Amino acid sequence: MKMKLLLTSSLIITALAATAQQSNKAWAITGDGNKDFMWMNVRQVNLSTGTIEKTIFERSKTKFTITDAVSKKTVDQTAFADNNIFNASAYPTGTMVAGAAYDKRSNRLYFIPMRMGELRWIDLDSRSQSIKFYAMSSPELKVSTTAVDEADHITRMVIAADGNGYAVSNDGNSFIKFTTAKKPVISNLGNLIDDEKNNGLSIHNKCSSWGGDMVADAFGKLYIISATHNVFDVDIKSRIATFR
Repeated sequence: MKMKLLLTSSLIITALAATAQQSNKAWAITGDGNKDFMWMNVRQVNLSTGTIEKTIFERSKTKFTITDAVSKKTVDQTAFADNNIFNASAYPTGTMVAGAAYDKRSNRLYFIPMRMGELRWIDLDSRSQSIKFYAMSSPELKVSTTAVDEADHITRMVIAADGNGYAVSNDGNSFIKFTTAKKPVISNLGNLIDDEKNNGLSIHNKCSSWGGDMVADAFGKLYIISATHNVFDVDIKSRIATFR
C-alpha cells in the first residue's frame, strides 16, 4: 500500500538518486507518522508522487542483522526487547538518524546515528529476509558528552561527485569525509570556514545555520540548506562556506 507523505520536520529526505533515470527516487529516515519524531524507519520515496513506495526498515518490526565491519561481530533483533531499542547504541537506528546519503555505485544507504561515533550503512542489494546493516566506529566522529548537546550531531550528509561521502555536524566544526569502498576510510577534515563575504552570517550559528540537508553538484561543490532555509556552498578543498 502506498502512503501519502507530508514533508514536515517528522520526515527527513536523506538521499537523492544520482542519475536522471532514478531522479524520482529518494530514501527517507522517518518516524511512524506525523508528529512522531523518532527518526528510526527507513523508507523509499517517490518524489514525483510524494508517496512511500517501500519500507526498507521499520522499528520493532523488521528483522535485521548488524555487523561490525572490523570485528565481524553480528547481532540481530533477538538481542533487543521492544522496550530497549530507543537510545540503544547497538540497535541500527536506536539513537535516531538525522543525516544519510545514498551511493548509487554500491547501492548502499549510509548514515551516522545521532550521539554516536559510528558510520553505518544498509546493503540495498541484499535479498535476505533480514535487512543487513554494517557499522564502523571511528575516533574521527566526535560524540557529545552531554546527550542534550546537539552541536556534534551529524545532520547533513551526501555522496559527492568524487565518489566520496561527506557529512557535517550541526555546528559546522566537524567536516567528515568517508570512502564508499567495501571497508570505508573515515577522515575528519576539520571545521568549515566562513567566507569573508558572508556579512556576518556564519555557518556555525545555531539560529541561522544548523540542521537542514546537504546536496552535491556535478562540479565538486556541496550545498548546505539549513533548517532556516539559508543556503551555503562549500568548497571541499578549502572548507570555505559561502552564503548565497
